[in-house]
Amino acid sequence: MNGASAAISINAYGVSVRLESGNAALLEELKEDFAFFAAPELREPDIKICAHMGPPDLGLLKKAGKILKTSKWTVFRTSSGTRVVQYPEGLTCEYDYGRETGRLCCEDPALMREIAYLLILSRLGEKLDLKGLHRVHAMAAEFEGAGLLMTAPMGGGKTTLLMQLARDPAFTLLADDTPLVDSRGDIHPFPLRMGLAGGSPFLKDFPKDKLRLLKRRHYAPKYLISPLFPGGNIQGKTRCRRLFLLKRSGGAPRIKKAGITRAAFELLNSLVMGTGVPQIAEYFLRPELSDFPAKARIILGRSAAALALLRNCGAFCFYLSTEPELNARALKLFLSRKRAGNDDSSCRTK
Repeated sequence: MNGASAAISINAYGVSVRLESGNAALLEELKEDFAFFAAPELREPDIKICAHMGPPDLGLLKKAGKILKTSKWTVFRTSSGTRVVQYPEGLTCEYDYGRETGRLCCEDPALMREIAYLLILSRLGEKLDLKGLHRVHAMAAEFEGAGLLMTAPMGGGKTTLLMQLARDPAFTLLADDTPLVDSRGDIHPFPLRMGLAGGSPFLKDFPKDKLRLLKRRHYAPKYLISPLFPGGNIQGKTRCRRLFLLKRSGGAPRIKKAGITRAAFELLNSLVMGTGVPQIAEYFLRPELSDFPAKARIILGRSAAALALLRNCGAFCFYLSTEPELNARALKLFLSRKRAGNDDSSCRTK
């Protein structure tokens, strides 16, 4: 139910966002999503977004020219130079890239919540890219001072492994899905509220009143939980020393050395191209020539970060079993052996 307009403020590594809405429930959900980046009220944020719970503003499209169209969205250019994204489910978003201001209009609370979250991440992520902090589709943790990145496609086991590692105080968790990396190969924490699939074995660990169902248009719903990052230093950074490519195997967990070509291809996909990263194309891609230099800087920056990871990290394929506890045990054993100076390139745990 709409009421007087209120706002939340976010500041992630010097990039600030203010989201205003008359919907208190929406603000509360987004506040929880970005709890680790909560900031005092901002007068002049870098990004300003208004989420209006009302009918989509189709009047914006009357004199607008169509630029891009997919089955999921259509982008228009207005006469004033702004962009309007129309979603067939019933939402419009007008965005001014010069002023970095956006206005969302939608009557469906679940749709508004999904698009507002993705819009924040998309615009925040591009600003961080230009500052030299690049999101990678991976899970990140620290073990005895060494940073770990673990990549996998969606549904590939990252969150399940992280949930198991959260039970071991030897690991410091840095990010569930999109940690930041820089051109030195350092990992910067980026903790957001985590989502568990409906079949996750960890759902039973949480009271039902502490789980929030997140409905998504093109993916299965997830249950949101608070981030599991007690004691993490949100402003800190950790040099990445190990890159693990997670693979589902079904047998006993195994860790084997990965070739440089395989590791490079994985980083090209999950970091340079940003596959799996919430940078939604309708807000990231713009056809103007004036936007090309910024996008070139981003691609070069991501490439430099990928090269730094290849230089600094040992790369390994981690074949996961169906037992989360066995996977966590295998990882800890492998890392402990490495720490002790054992250079074996493979490890198997029964």
